This record gives sequence, structure tokens and C-alpha cells, in this order.
Amino acid sequence: MKKLIMLLALVVCALGAGARSADYIYLNNGSVIKGYIESEVPNVSITIRSENGQLYTYNMTEVRKITRQAPEVPSVGHDGNLTRLRSMEHGFWCAFEIGAGSSVRVSHTNRMYAEGDFVFGYRGSQYARIGLGVGYRHYFSQVPDFRDSSVKWAIPLYFNVRGNLLGHAYRSIVPYYSVDLGGAFRDGLMARPAIGFKFGVDRSSFLVSLNYTAQQLPLINKEGERKRQVLSFLGLKLGYEF
Repeated sequence: MKKLIMLLALVVCALGAGARSADYIYLNNGSVIKGYIESEVPNVSITIRSENGQLYTYNMTEVRKITRQAPEVPSVGHDGNLTRLRSMEHGFWCAFEIGAGSSVRVSHTNRMYAEGDFVFGYRGSQYARIGLGVGYRHYFSQVPDFRDSSVKWAIPLYFNVRGNLLGHAYRSIVPYYSVDLGGAFRDGLMARPAIGFKFGVDRSSFLVSLNYTAQQLPLINKEGERKRQVLSFLGLKLGYEF
């Protein structure tokens, strides 16, 4: 009789363990870990045993949420495609940016501009992306020794390289670099390095950056000759990247 009771108790325990709902840990990098939570240090770390028996420990700064609700299967519509895109380490990426800046000249009056840009390309990792950019730039004023043209707009076209300087998995704010090389229709060749910060999660971040632009412009020099010369600009950009 005692053996039968012990056997029934073991069966009940096994069934209870099998009936336990799995835990899901959602990480900031888009990964979802399924298993059973073994231990947790509040606000510090959490350890989960995956279905294959492996133990994984994560800092709480890596964790977006913990739940027993299974991830929803992405729909086939636009939102589903965007969800899948944001979880991909490689593939397509895109950024929208607006900004303004000023020329940097010591012995002349400086001039302002505003610009909007769209950049898209291929993402090799969070540390390296390549893309093509196109924008619209408007000069608020122009004179012969700054930009000798009756048209106040230009169209920047450029090749872009950018990436994170630190990993995004543990942080909601990371520094990044960006370099534009190309030219501007109606102006000339252009080079624009920048450094800034990303706010949010990887594949869905707001951008703030400072940039230096070396831009060829048509102007009339001190000798009265009309030619293209390189002028320097400092600018600020705000944007969104996914």
C-alpha cells in the first residue's frame, strides 16, 4: 500500500511539473527565450533553464519583459513584416533625418541652411551599415562670396556608412558614427562625418547627431573669379532609424 501511495505521489508530481506553463523572457535585442525561471535577483539578473536543459543568465538591463504568454505569430500584413524586420540582425535598414546648420567662416558672414534626408541600405550588423542617401537642402540666404546662385536649393546624393560604437543589447542609449560621401546637385562634392546618440532599442531608435560638412559651392573669390571652393559647415540632425 505504501509503495502504491508513493507511486501515485510521483505521478502527480510529474504531471504537475509537466503542466507548469513555460516562461518567456523578451530581450531588448528582439530575442525571446522560452524555458523555466530558476532564480532571480531583483533588478540585477535572472536565470532561466531552456527546454533543452541549458541554463542562461541575463542582466536585467538586457530584459524588456518576462511573461508566460507565448509570442504571437506575426501577421502577413505590414505590421507583421515590420515586426520581423526589427528582429533581424542583418538585412534592410532605413533612416529619416532632418537638420540645420551654418557655415563656419572667420572673416565672412556665416549663412544658415536646413535639410531633410532619407537613407536606406543593407545592415551587416549593429556595428556596420551601408546605404544610399538623398535629401533636400535649402539655403536661407546666399551672396556671391558664399553661394553664387539664384536658386536656393540643392539635392544631396551620397553613399553612407554608419554603425553603433557600443552594443545595443544592454543599453537604451548608445553612441554611433556616420559618414556621408557624395555630392549635391547644384553645388558639388561633399563629405560629411557625424557622431551622435541613438535612443531606444536596436532597429527602432531616435537619432541625435552633430556633423561636419565639407561642401563645394559655386562662389566668387576675392579676385572676382567664379569657381567652386570648399566651405565648412557645422550642423545638427534629428531622425529615426529602423
